[in-house]
Amino acid sequence: MLHAAVTIASHSSNSVLRPFHSLSRCLTTSSIGQNSKTGINAADSGLVDFFDHLLQQCINGDHLRQLKQTHSQIIHTSTFLSPFLAARLVSVYSKFGLLKDARKVFDTISKLDESFITRNMLLWNSILRANVVQGEYNEALRLYCEMRKVGVLPDGFGFPLIVKASGRAMVGESNYKLCTSVH
Repeated sequence: MLHAAVTIASHSSNSVLRPFHSLSRCLTTSSIGQNSKTGINAADSGLVDFFDHLLQQCINGDHLRQLKQTHSQIIHTSTFLSPFLAARLVSVYSKFGLLKDARKVFDTISKLDESFITRNMLLWNSILRANVVQGEYNEALRLYCEMRKVGVLPDGFGFPLIVKASGRAMVGESNYKLCTSVH
């Protein structure tokens, strides 16, 4: 599994990602301590950190191609089941203006494990923020309704996003009722 991550770092033509080649040598994977809920073993938490750093480098250097490669390797290694990394992917795609890709990550995770979506506020906050930042206020409100349907209430990070979306959404009868219920 780790070889795939090394491939990204070592074959990248971008010197920004090359330092991760040496970091990846330090990471090892093992099946000891595998979490049956997430499929991530204890040793793979280092892999999650590794991918988090790669994603940050993609943002810092505006490297969309490396983002797609990193995402592919995250899927290959099953680390996308990490709540943190799933939310991070949503956030990074949003920063590149790729809201559809961010939504695909969100939808894929929610289809794989329904309980994952009901207990992961970080993922909800990431998709809400992605929609609000991209000006998709009606979609953010729709997501809010979806959250409430599955029994999730916004926290201190999500609620201001919902309030902002309700203040800027196009006024229609259904949005009006929703906006008044938020306020």
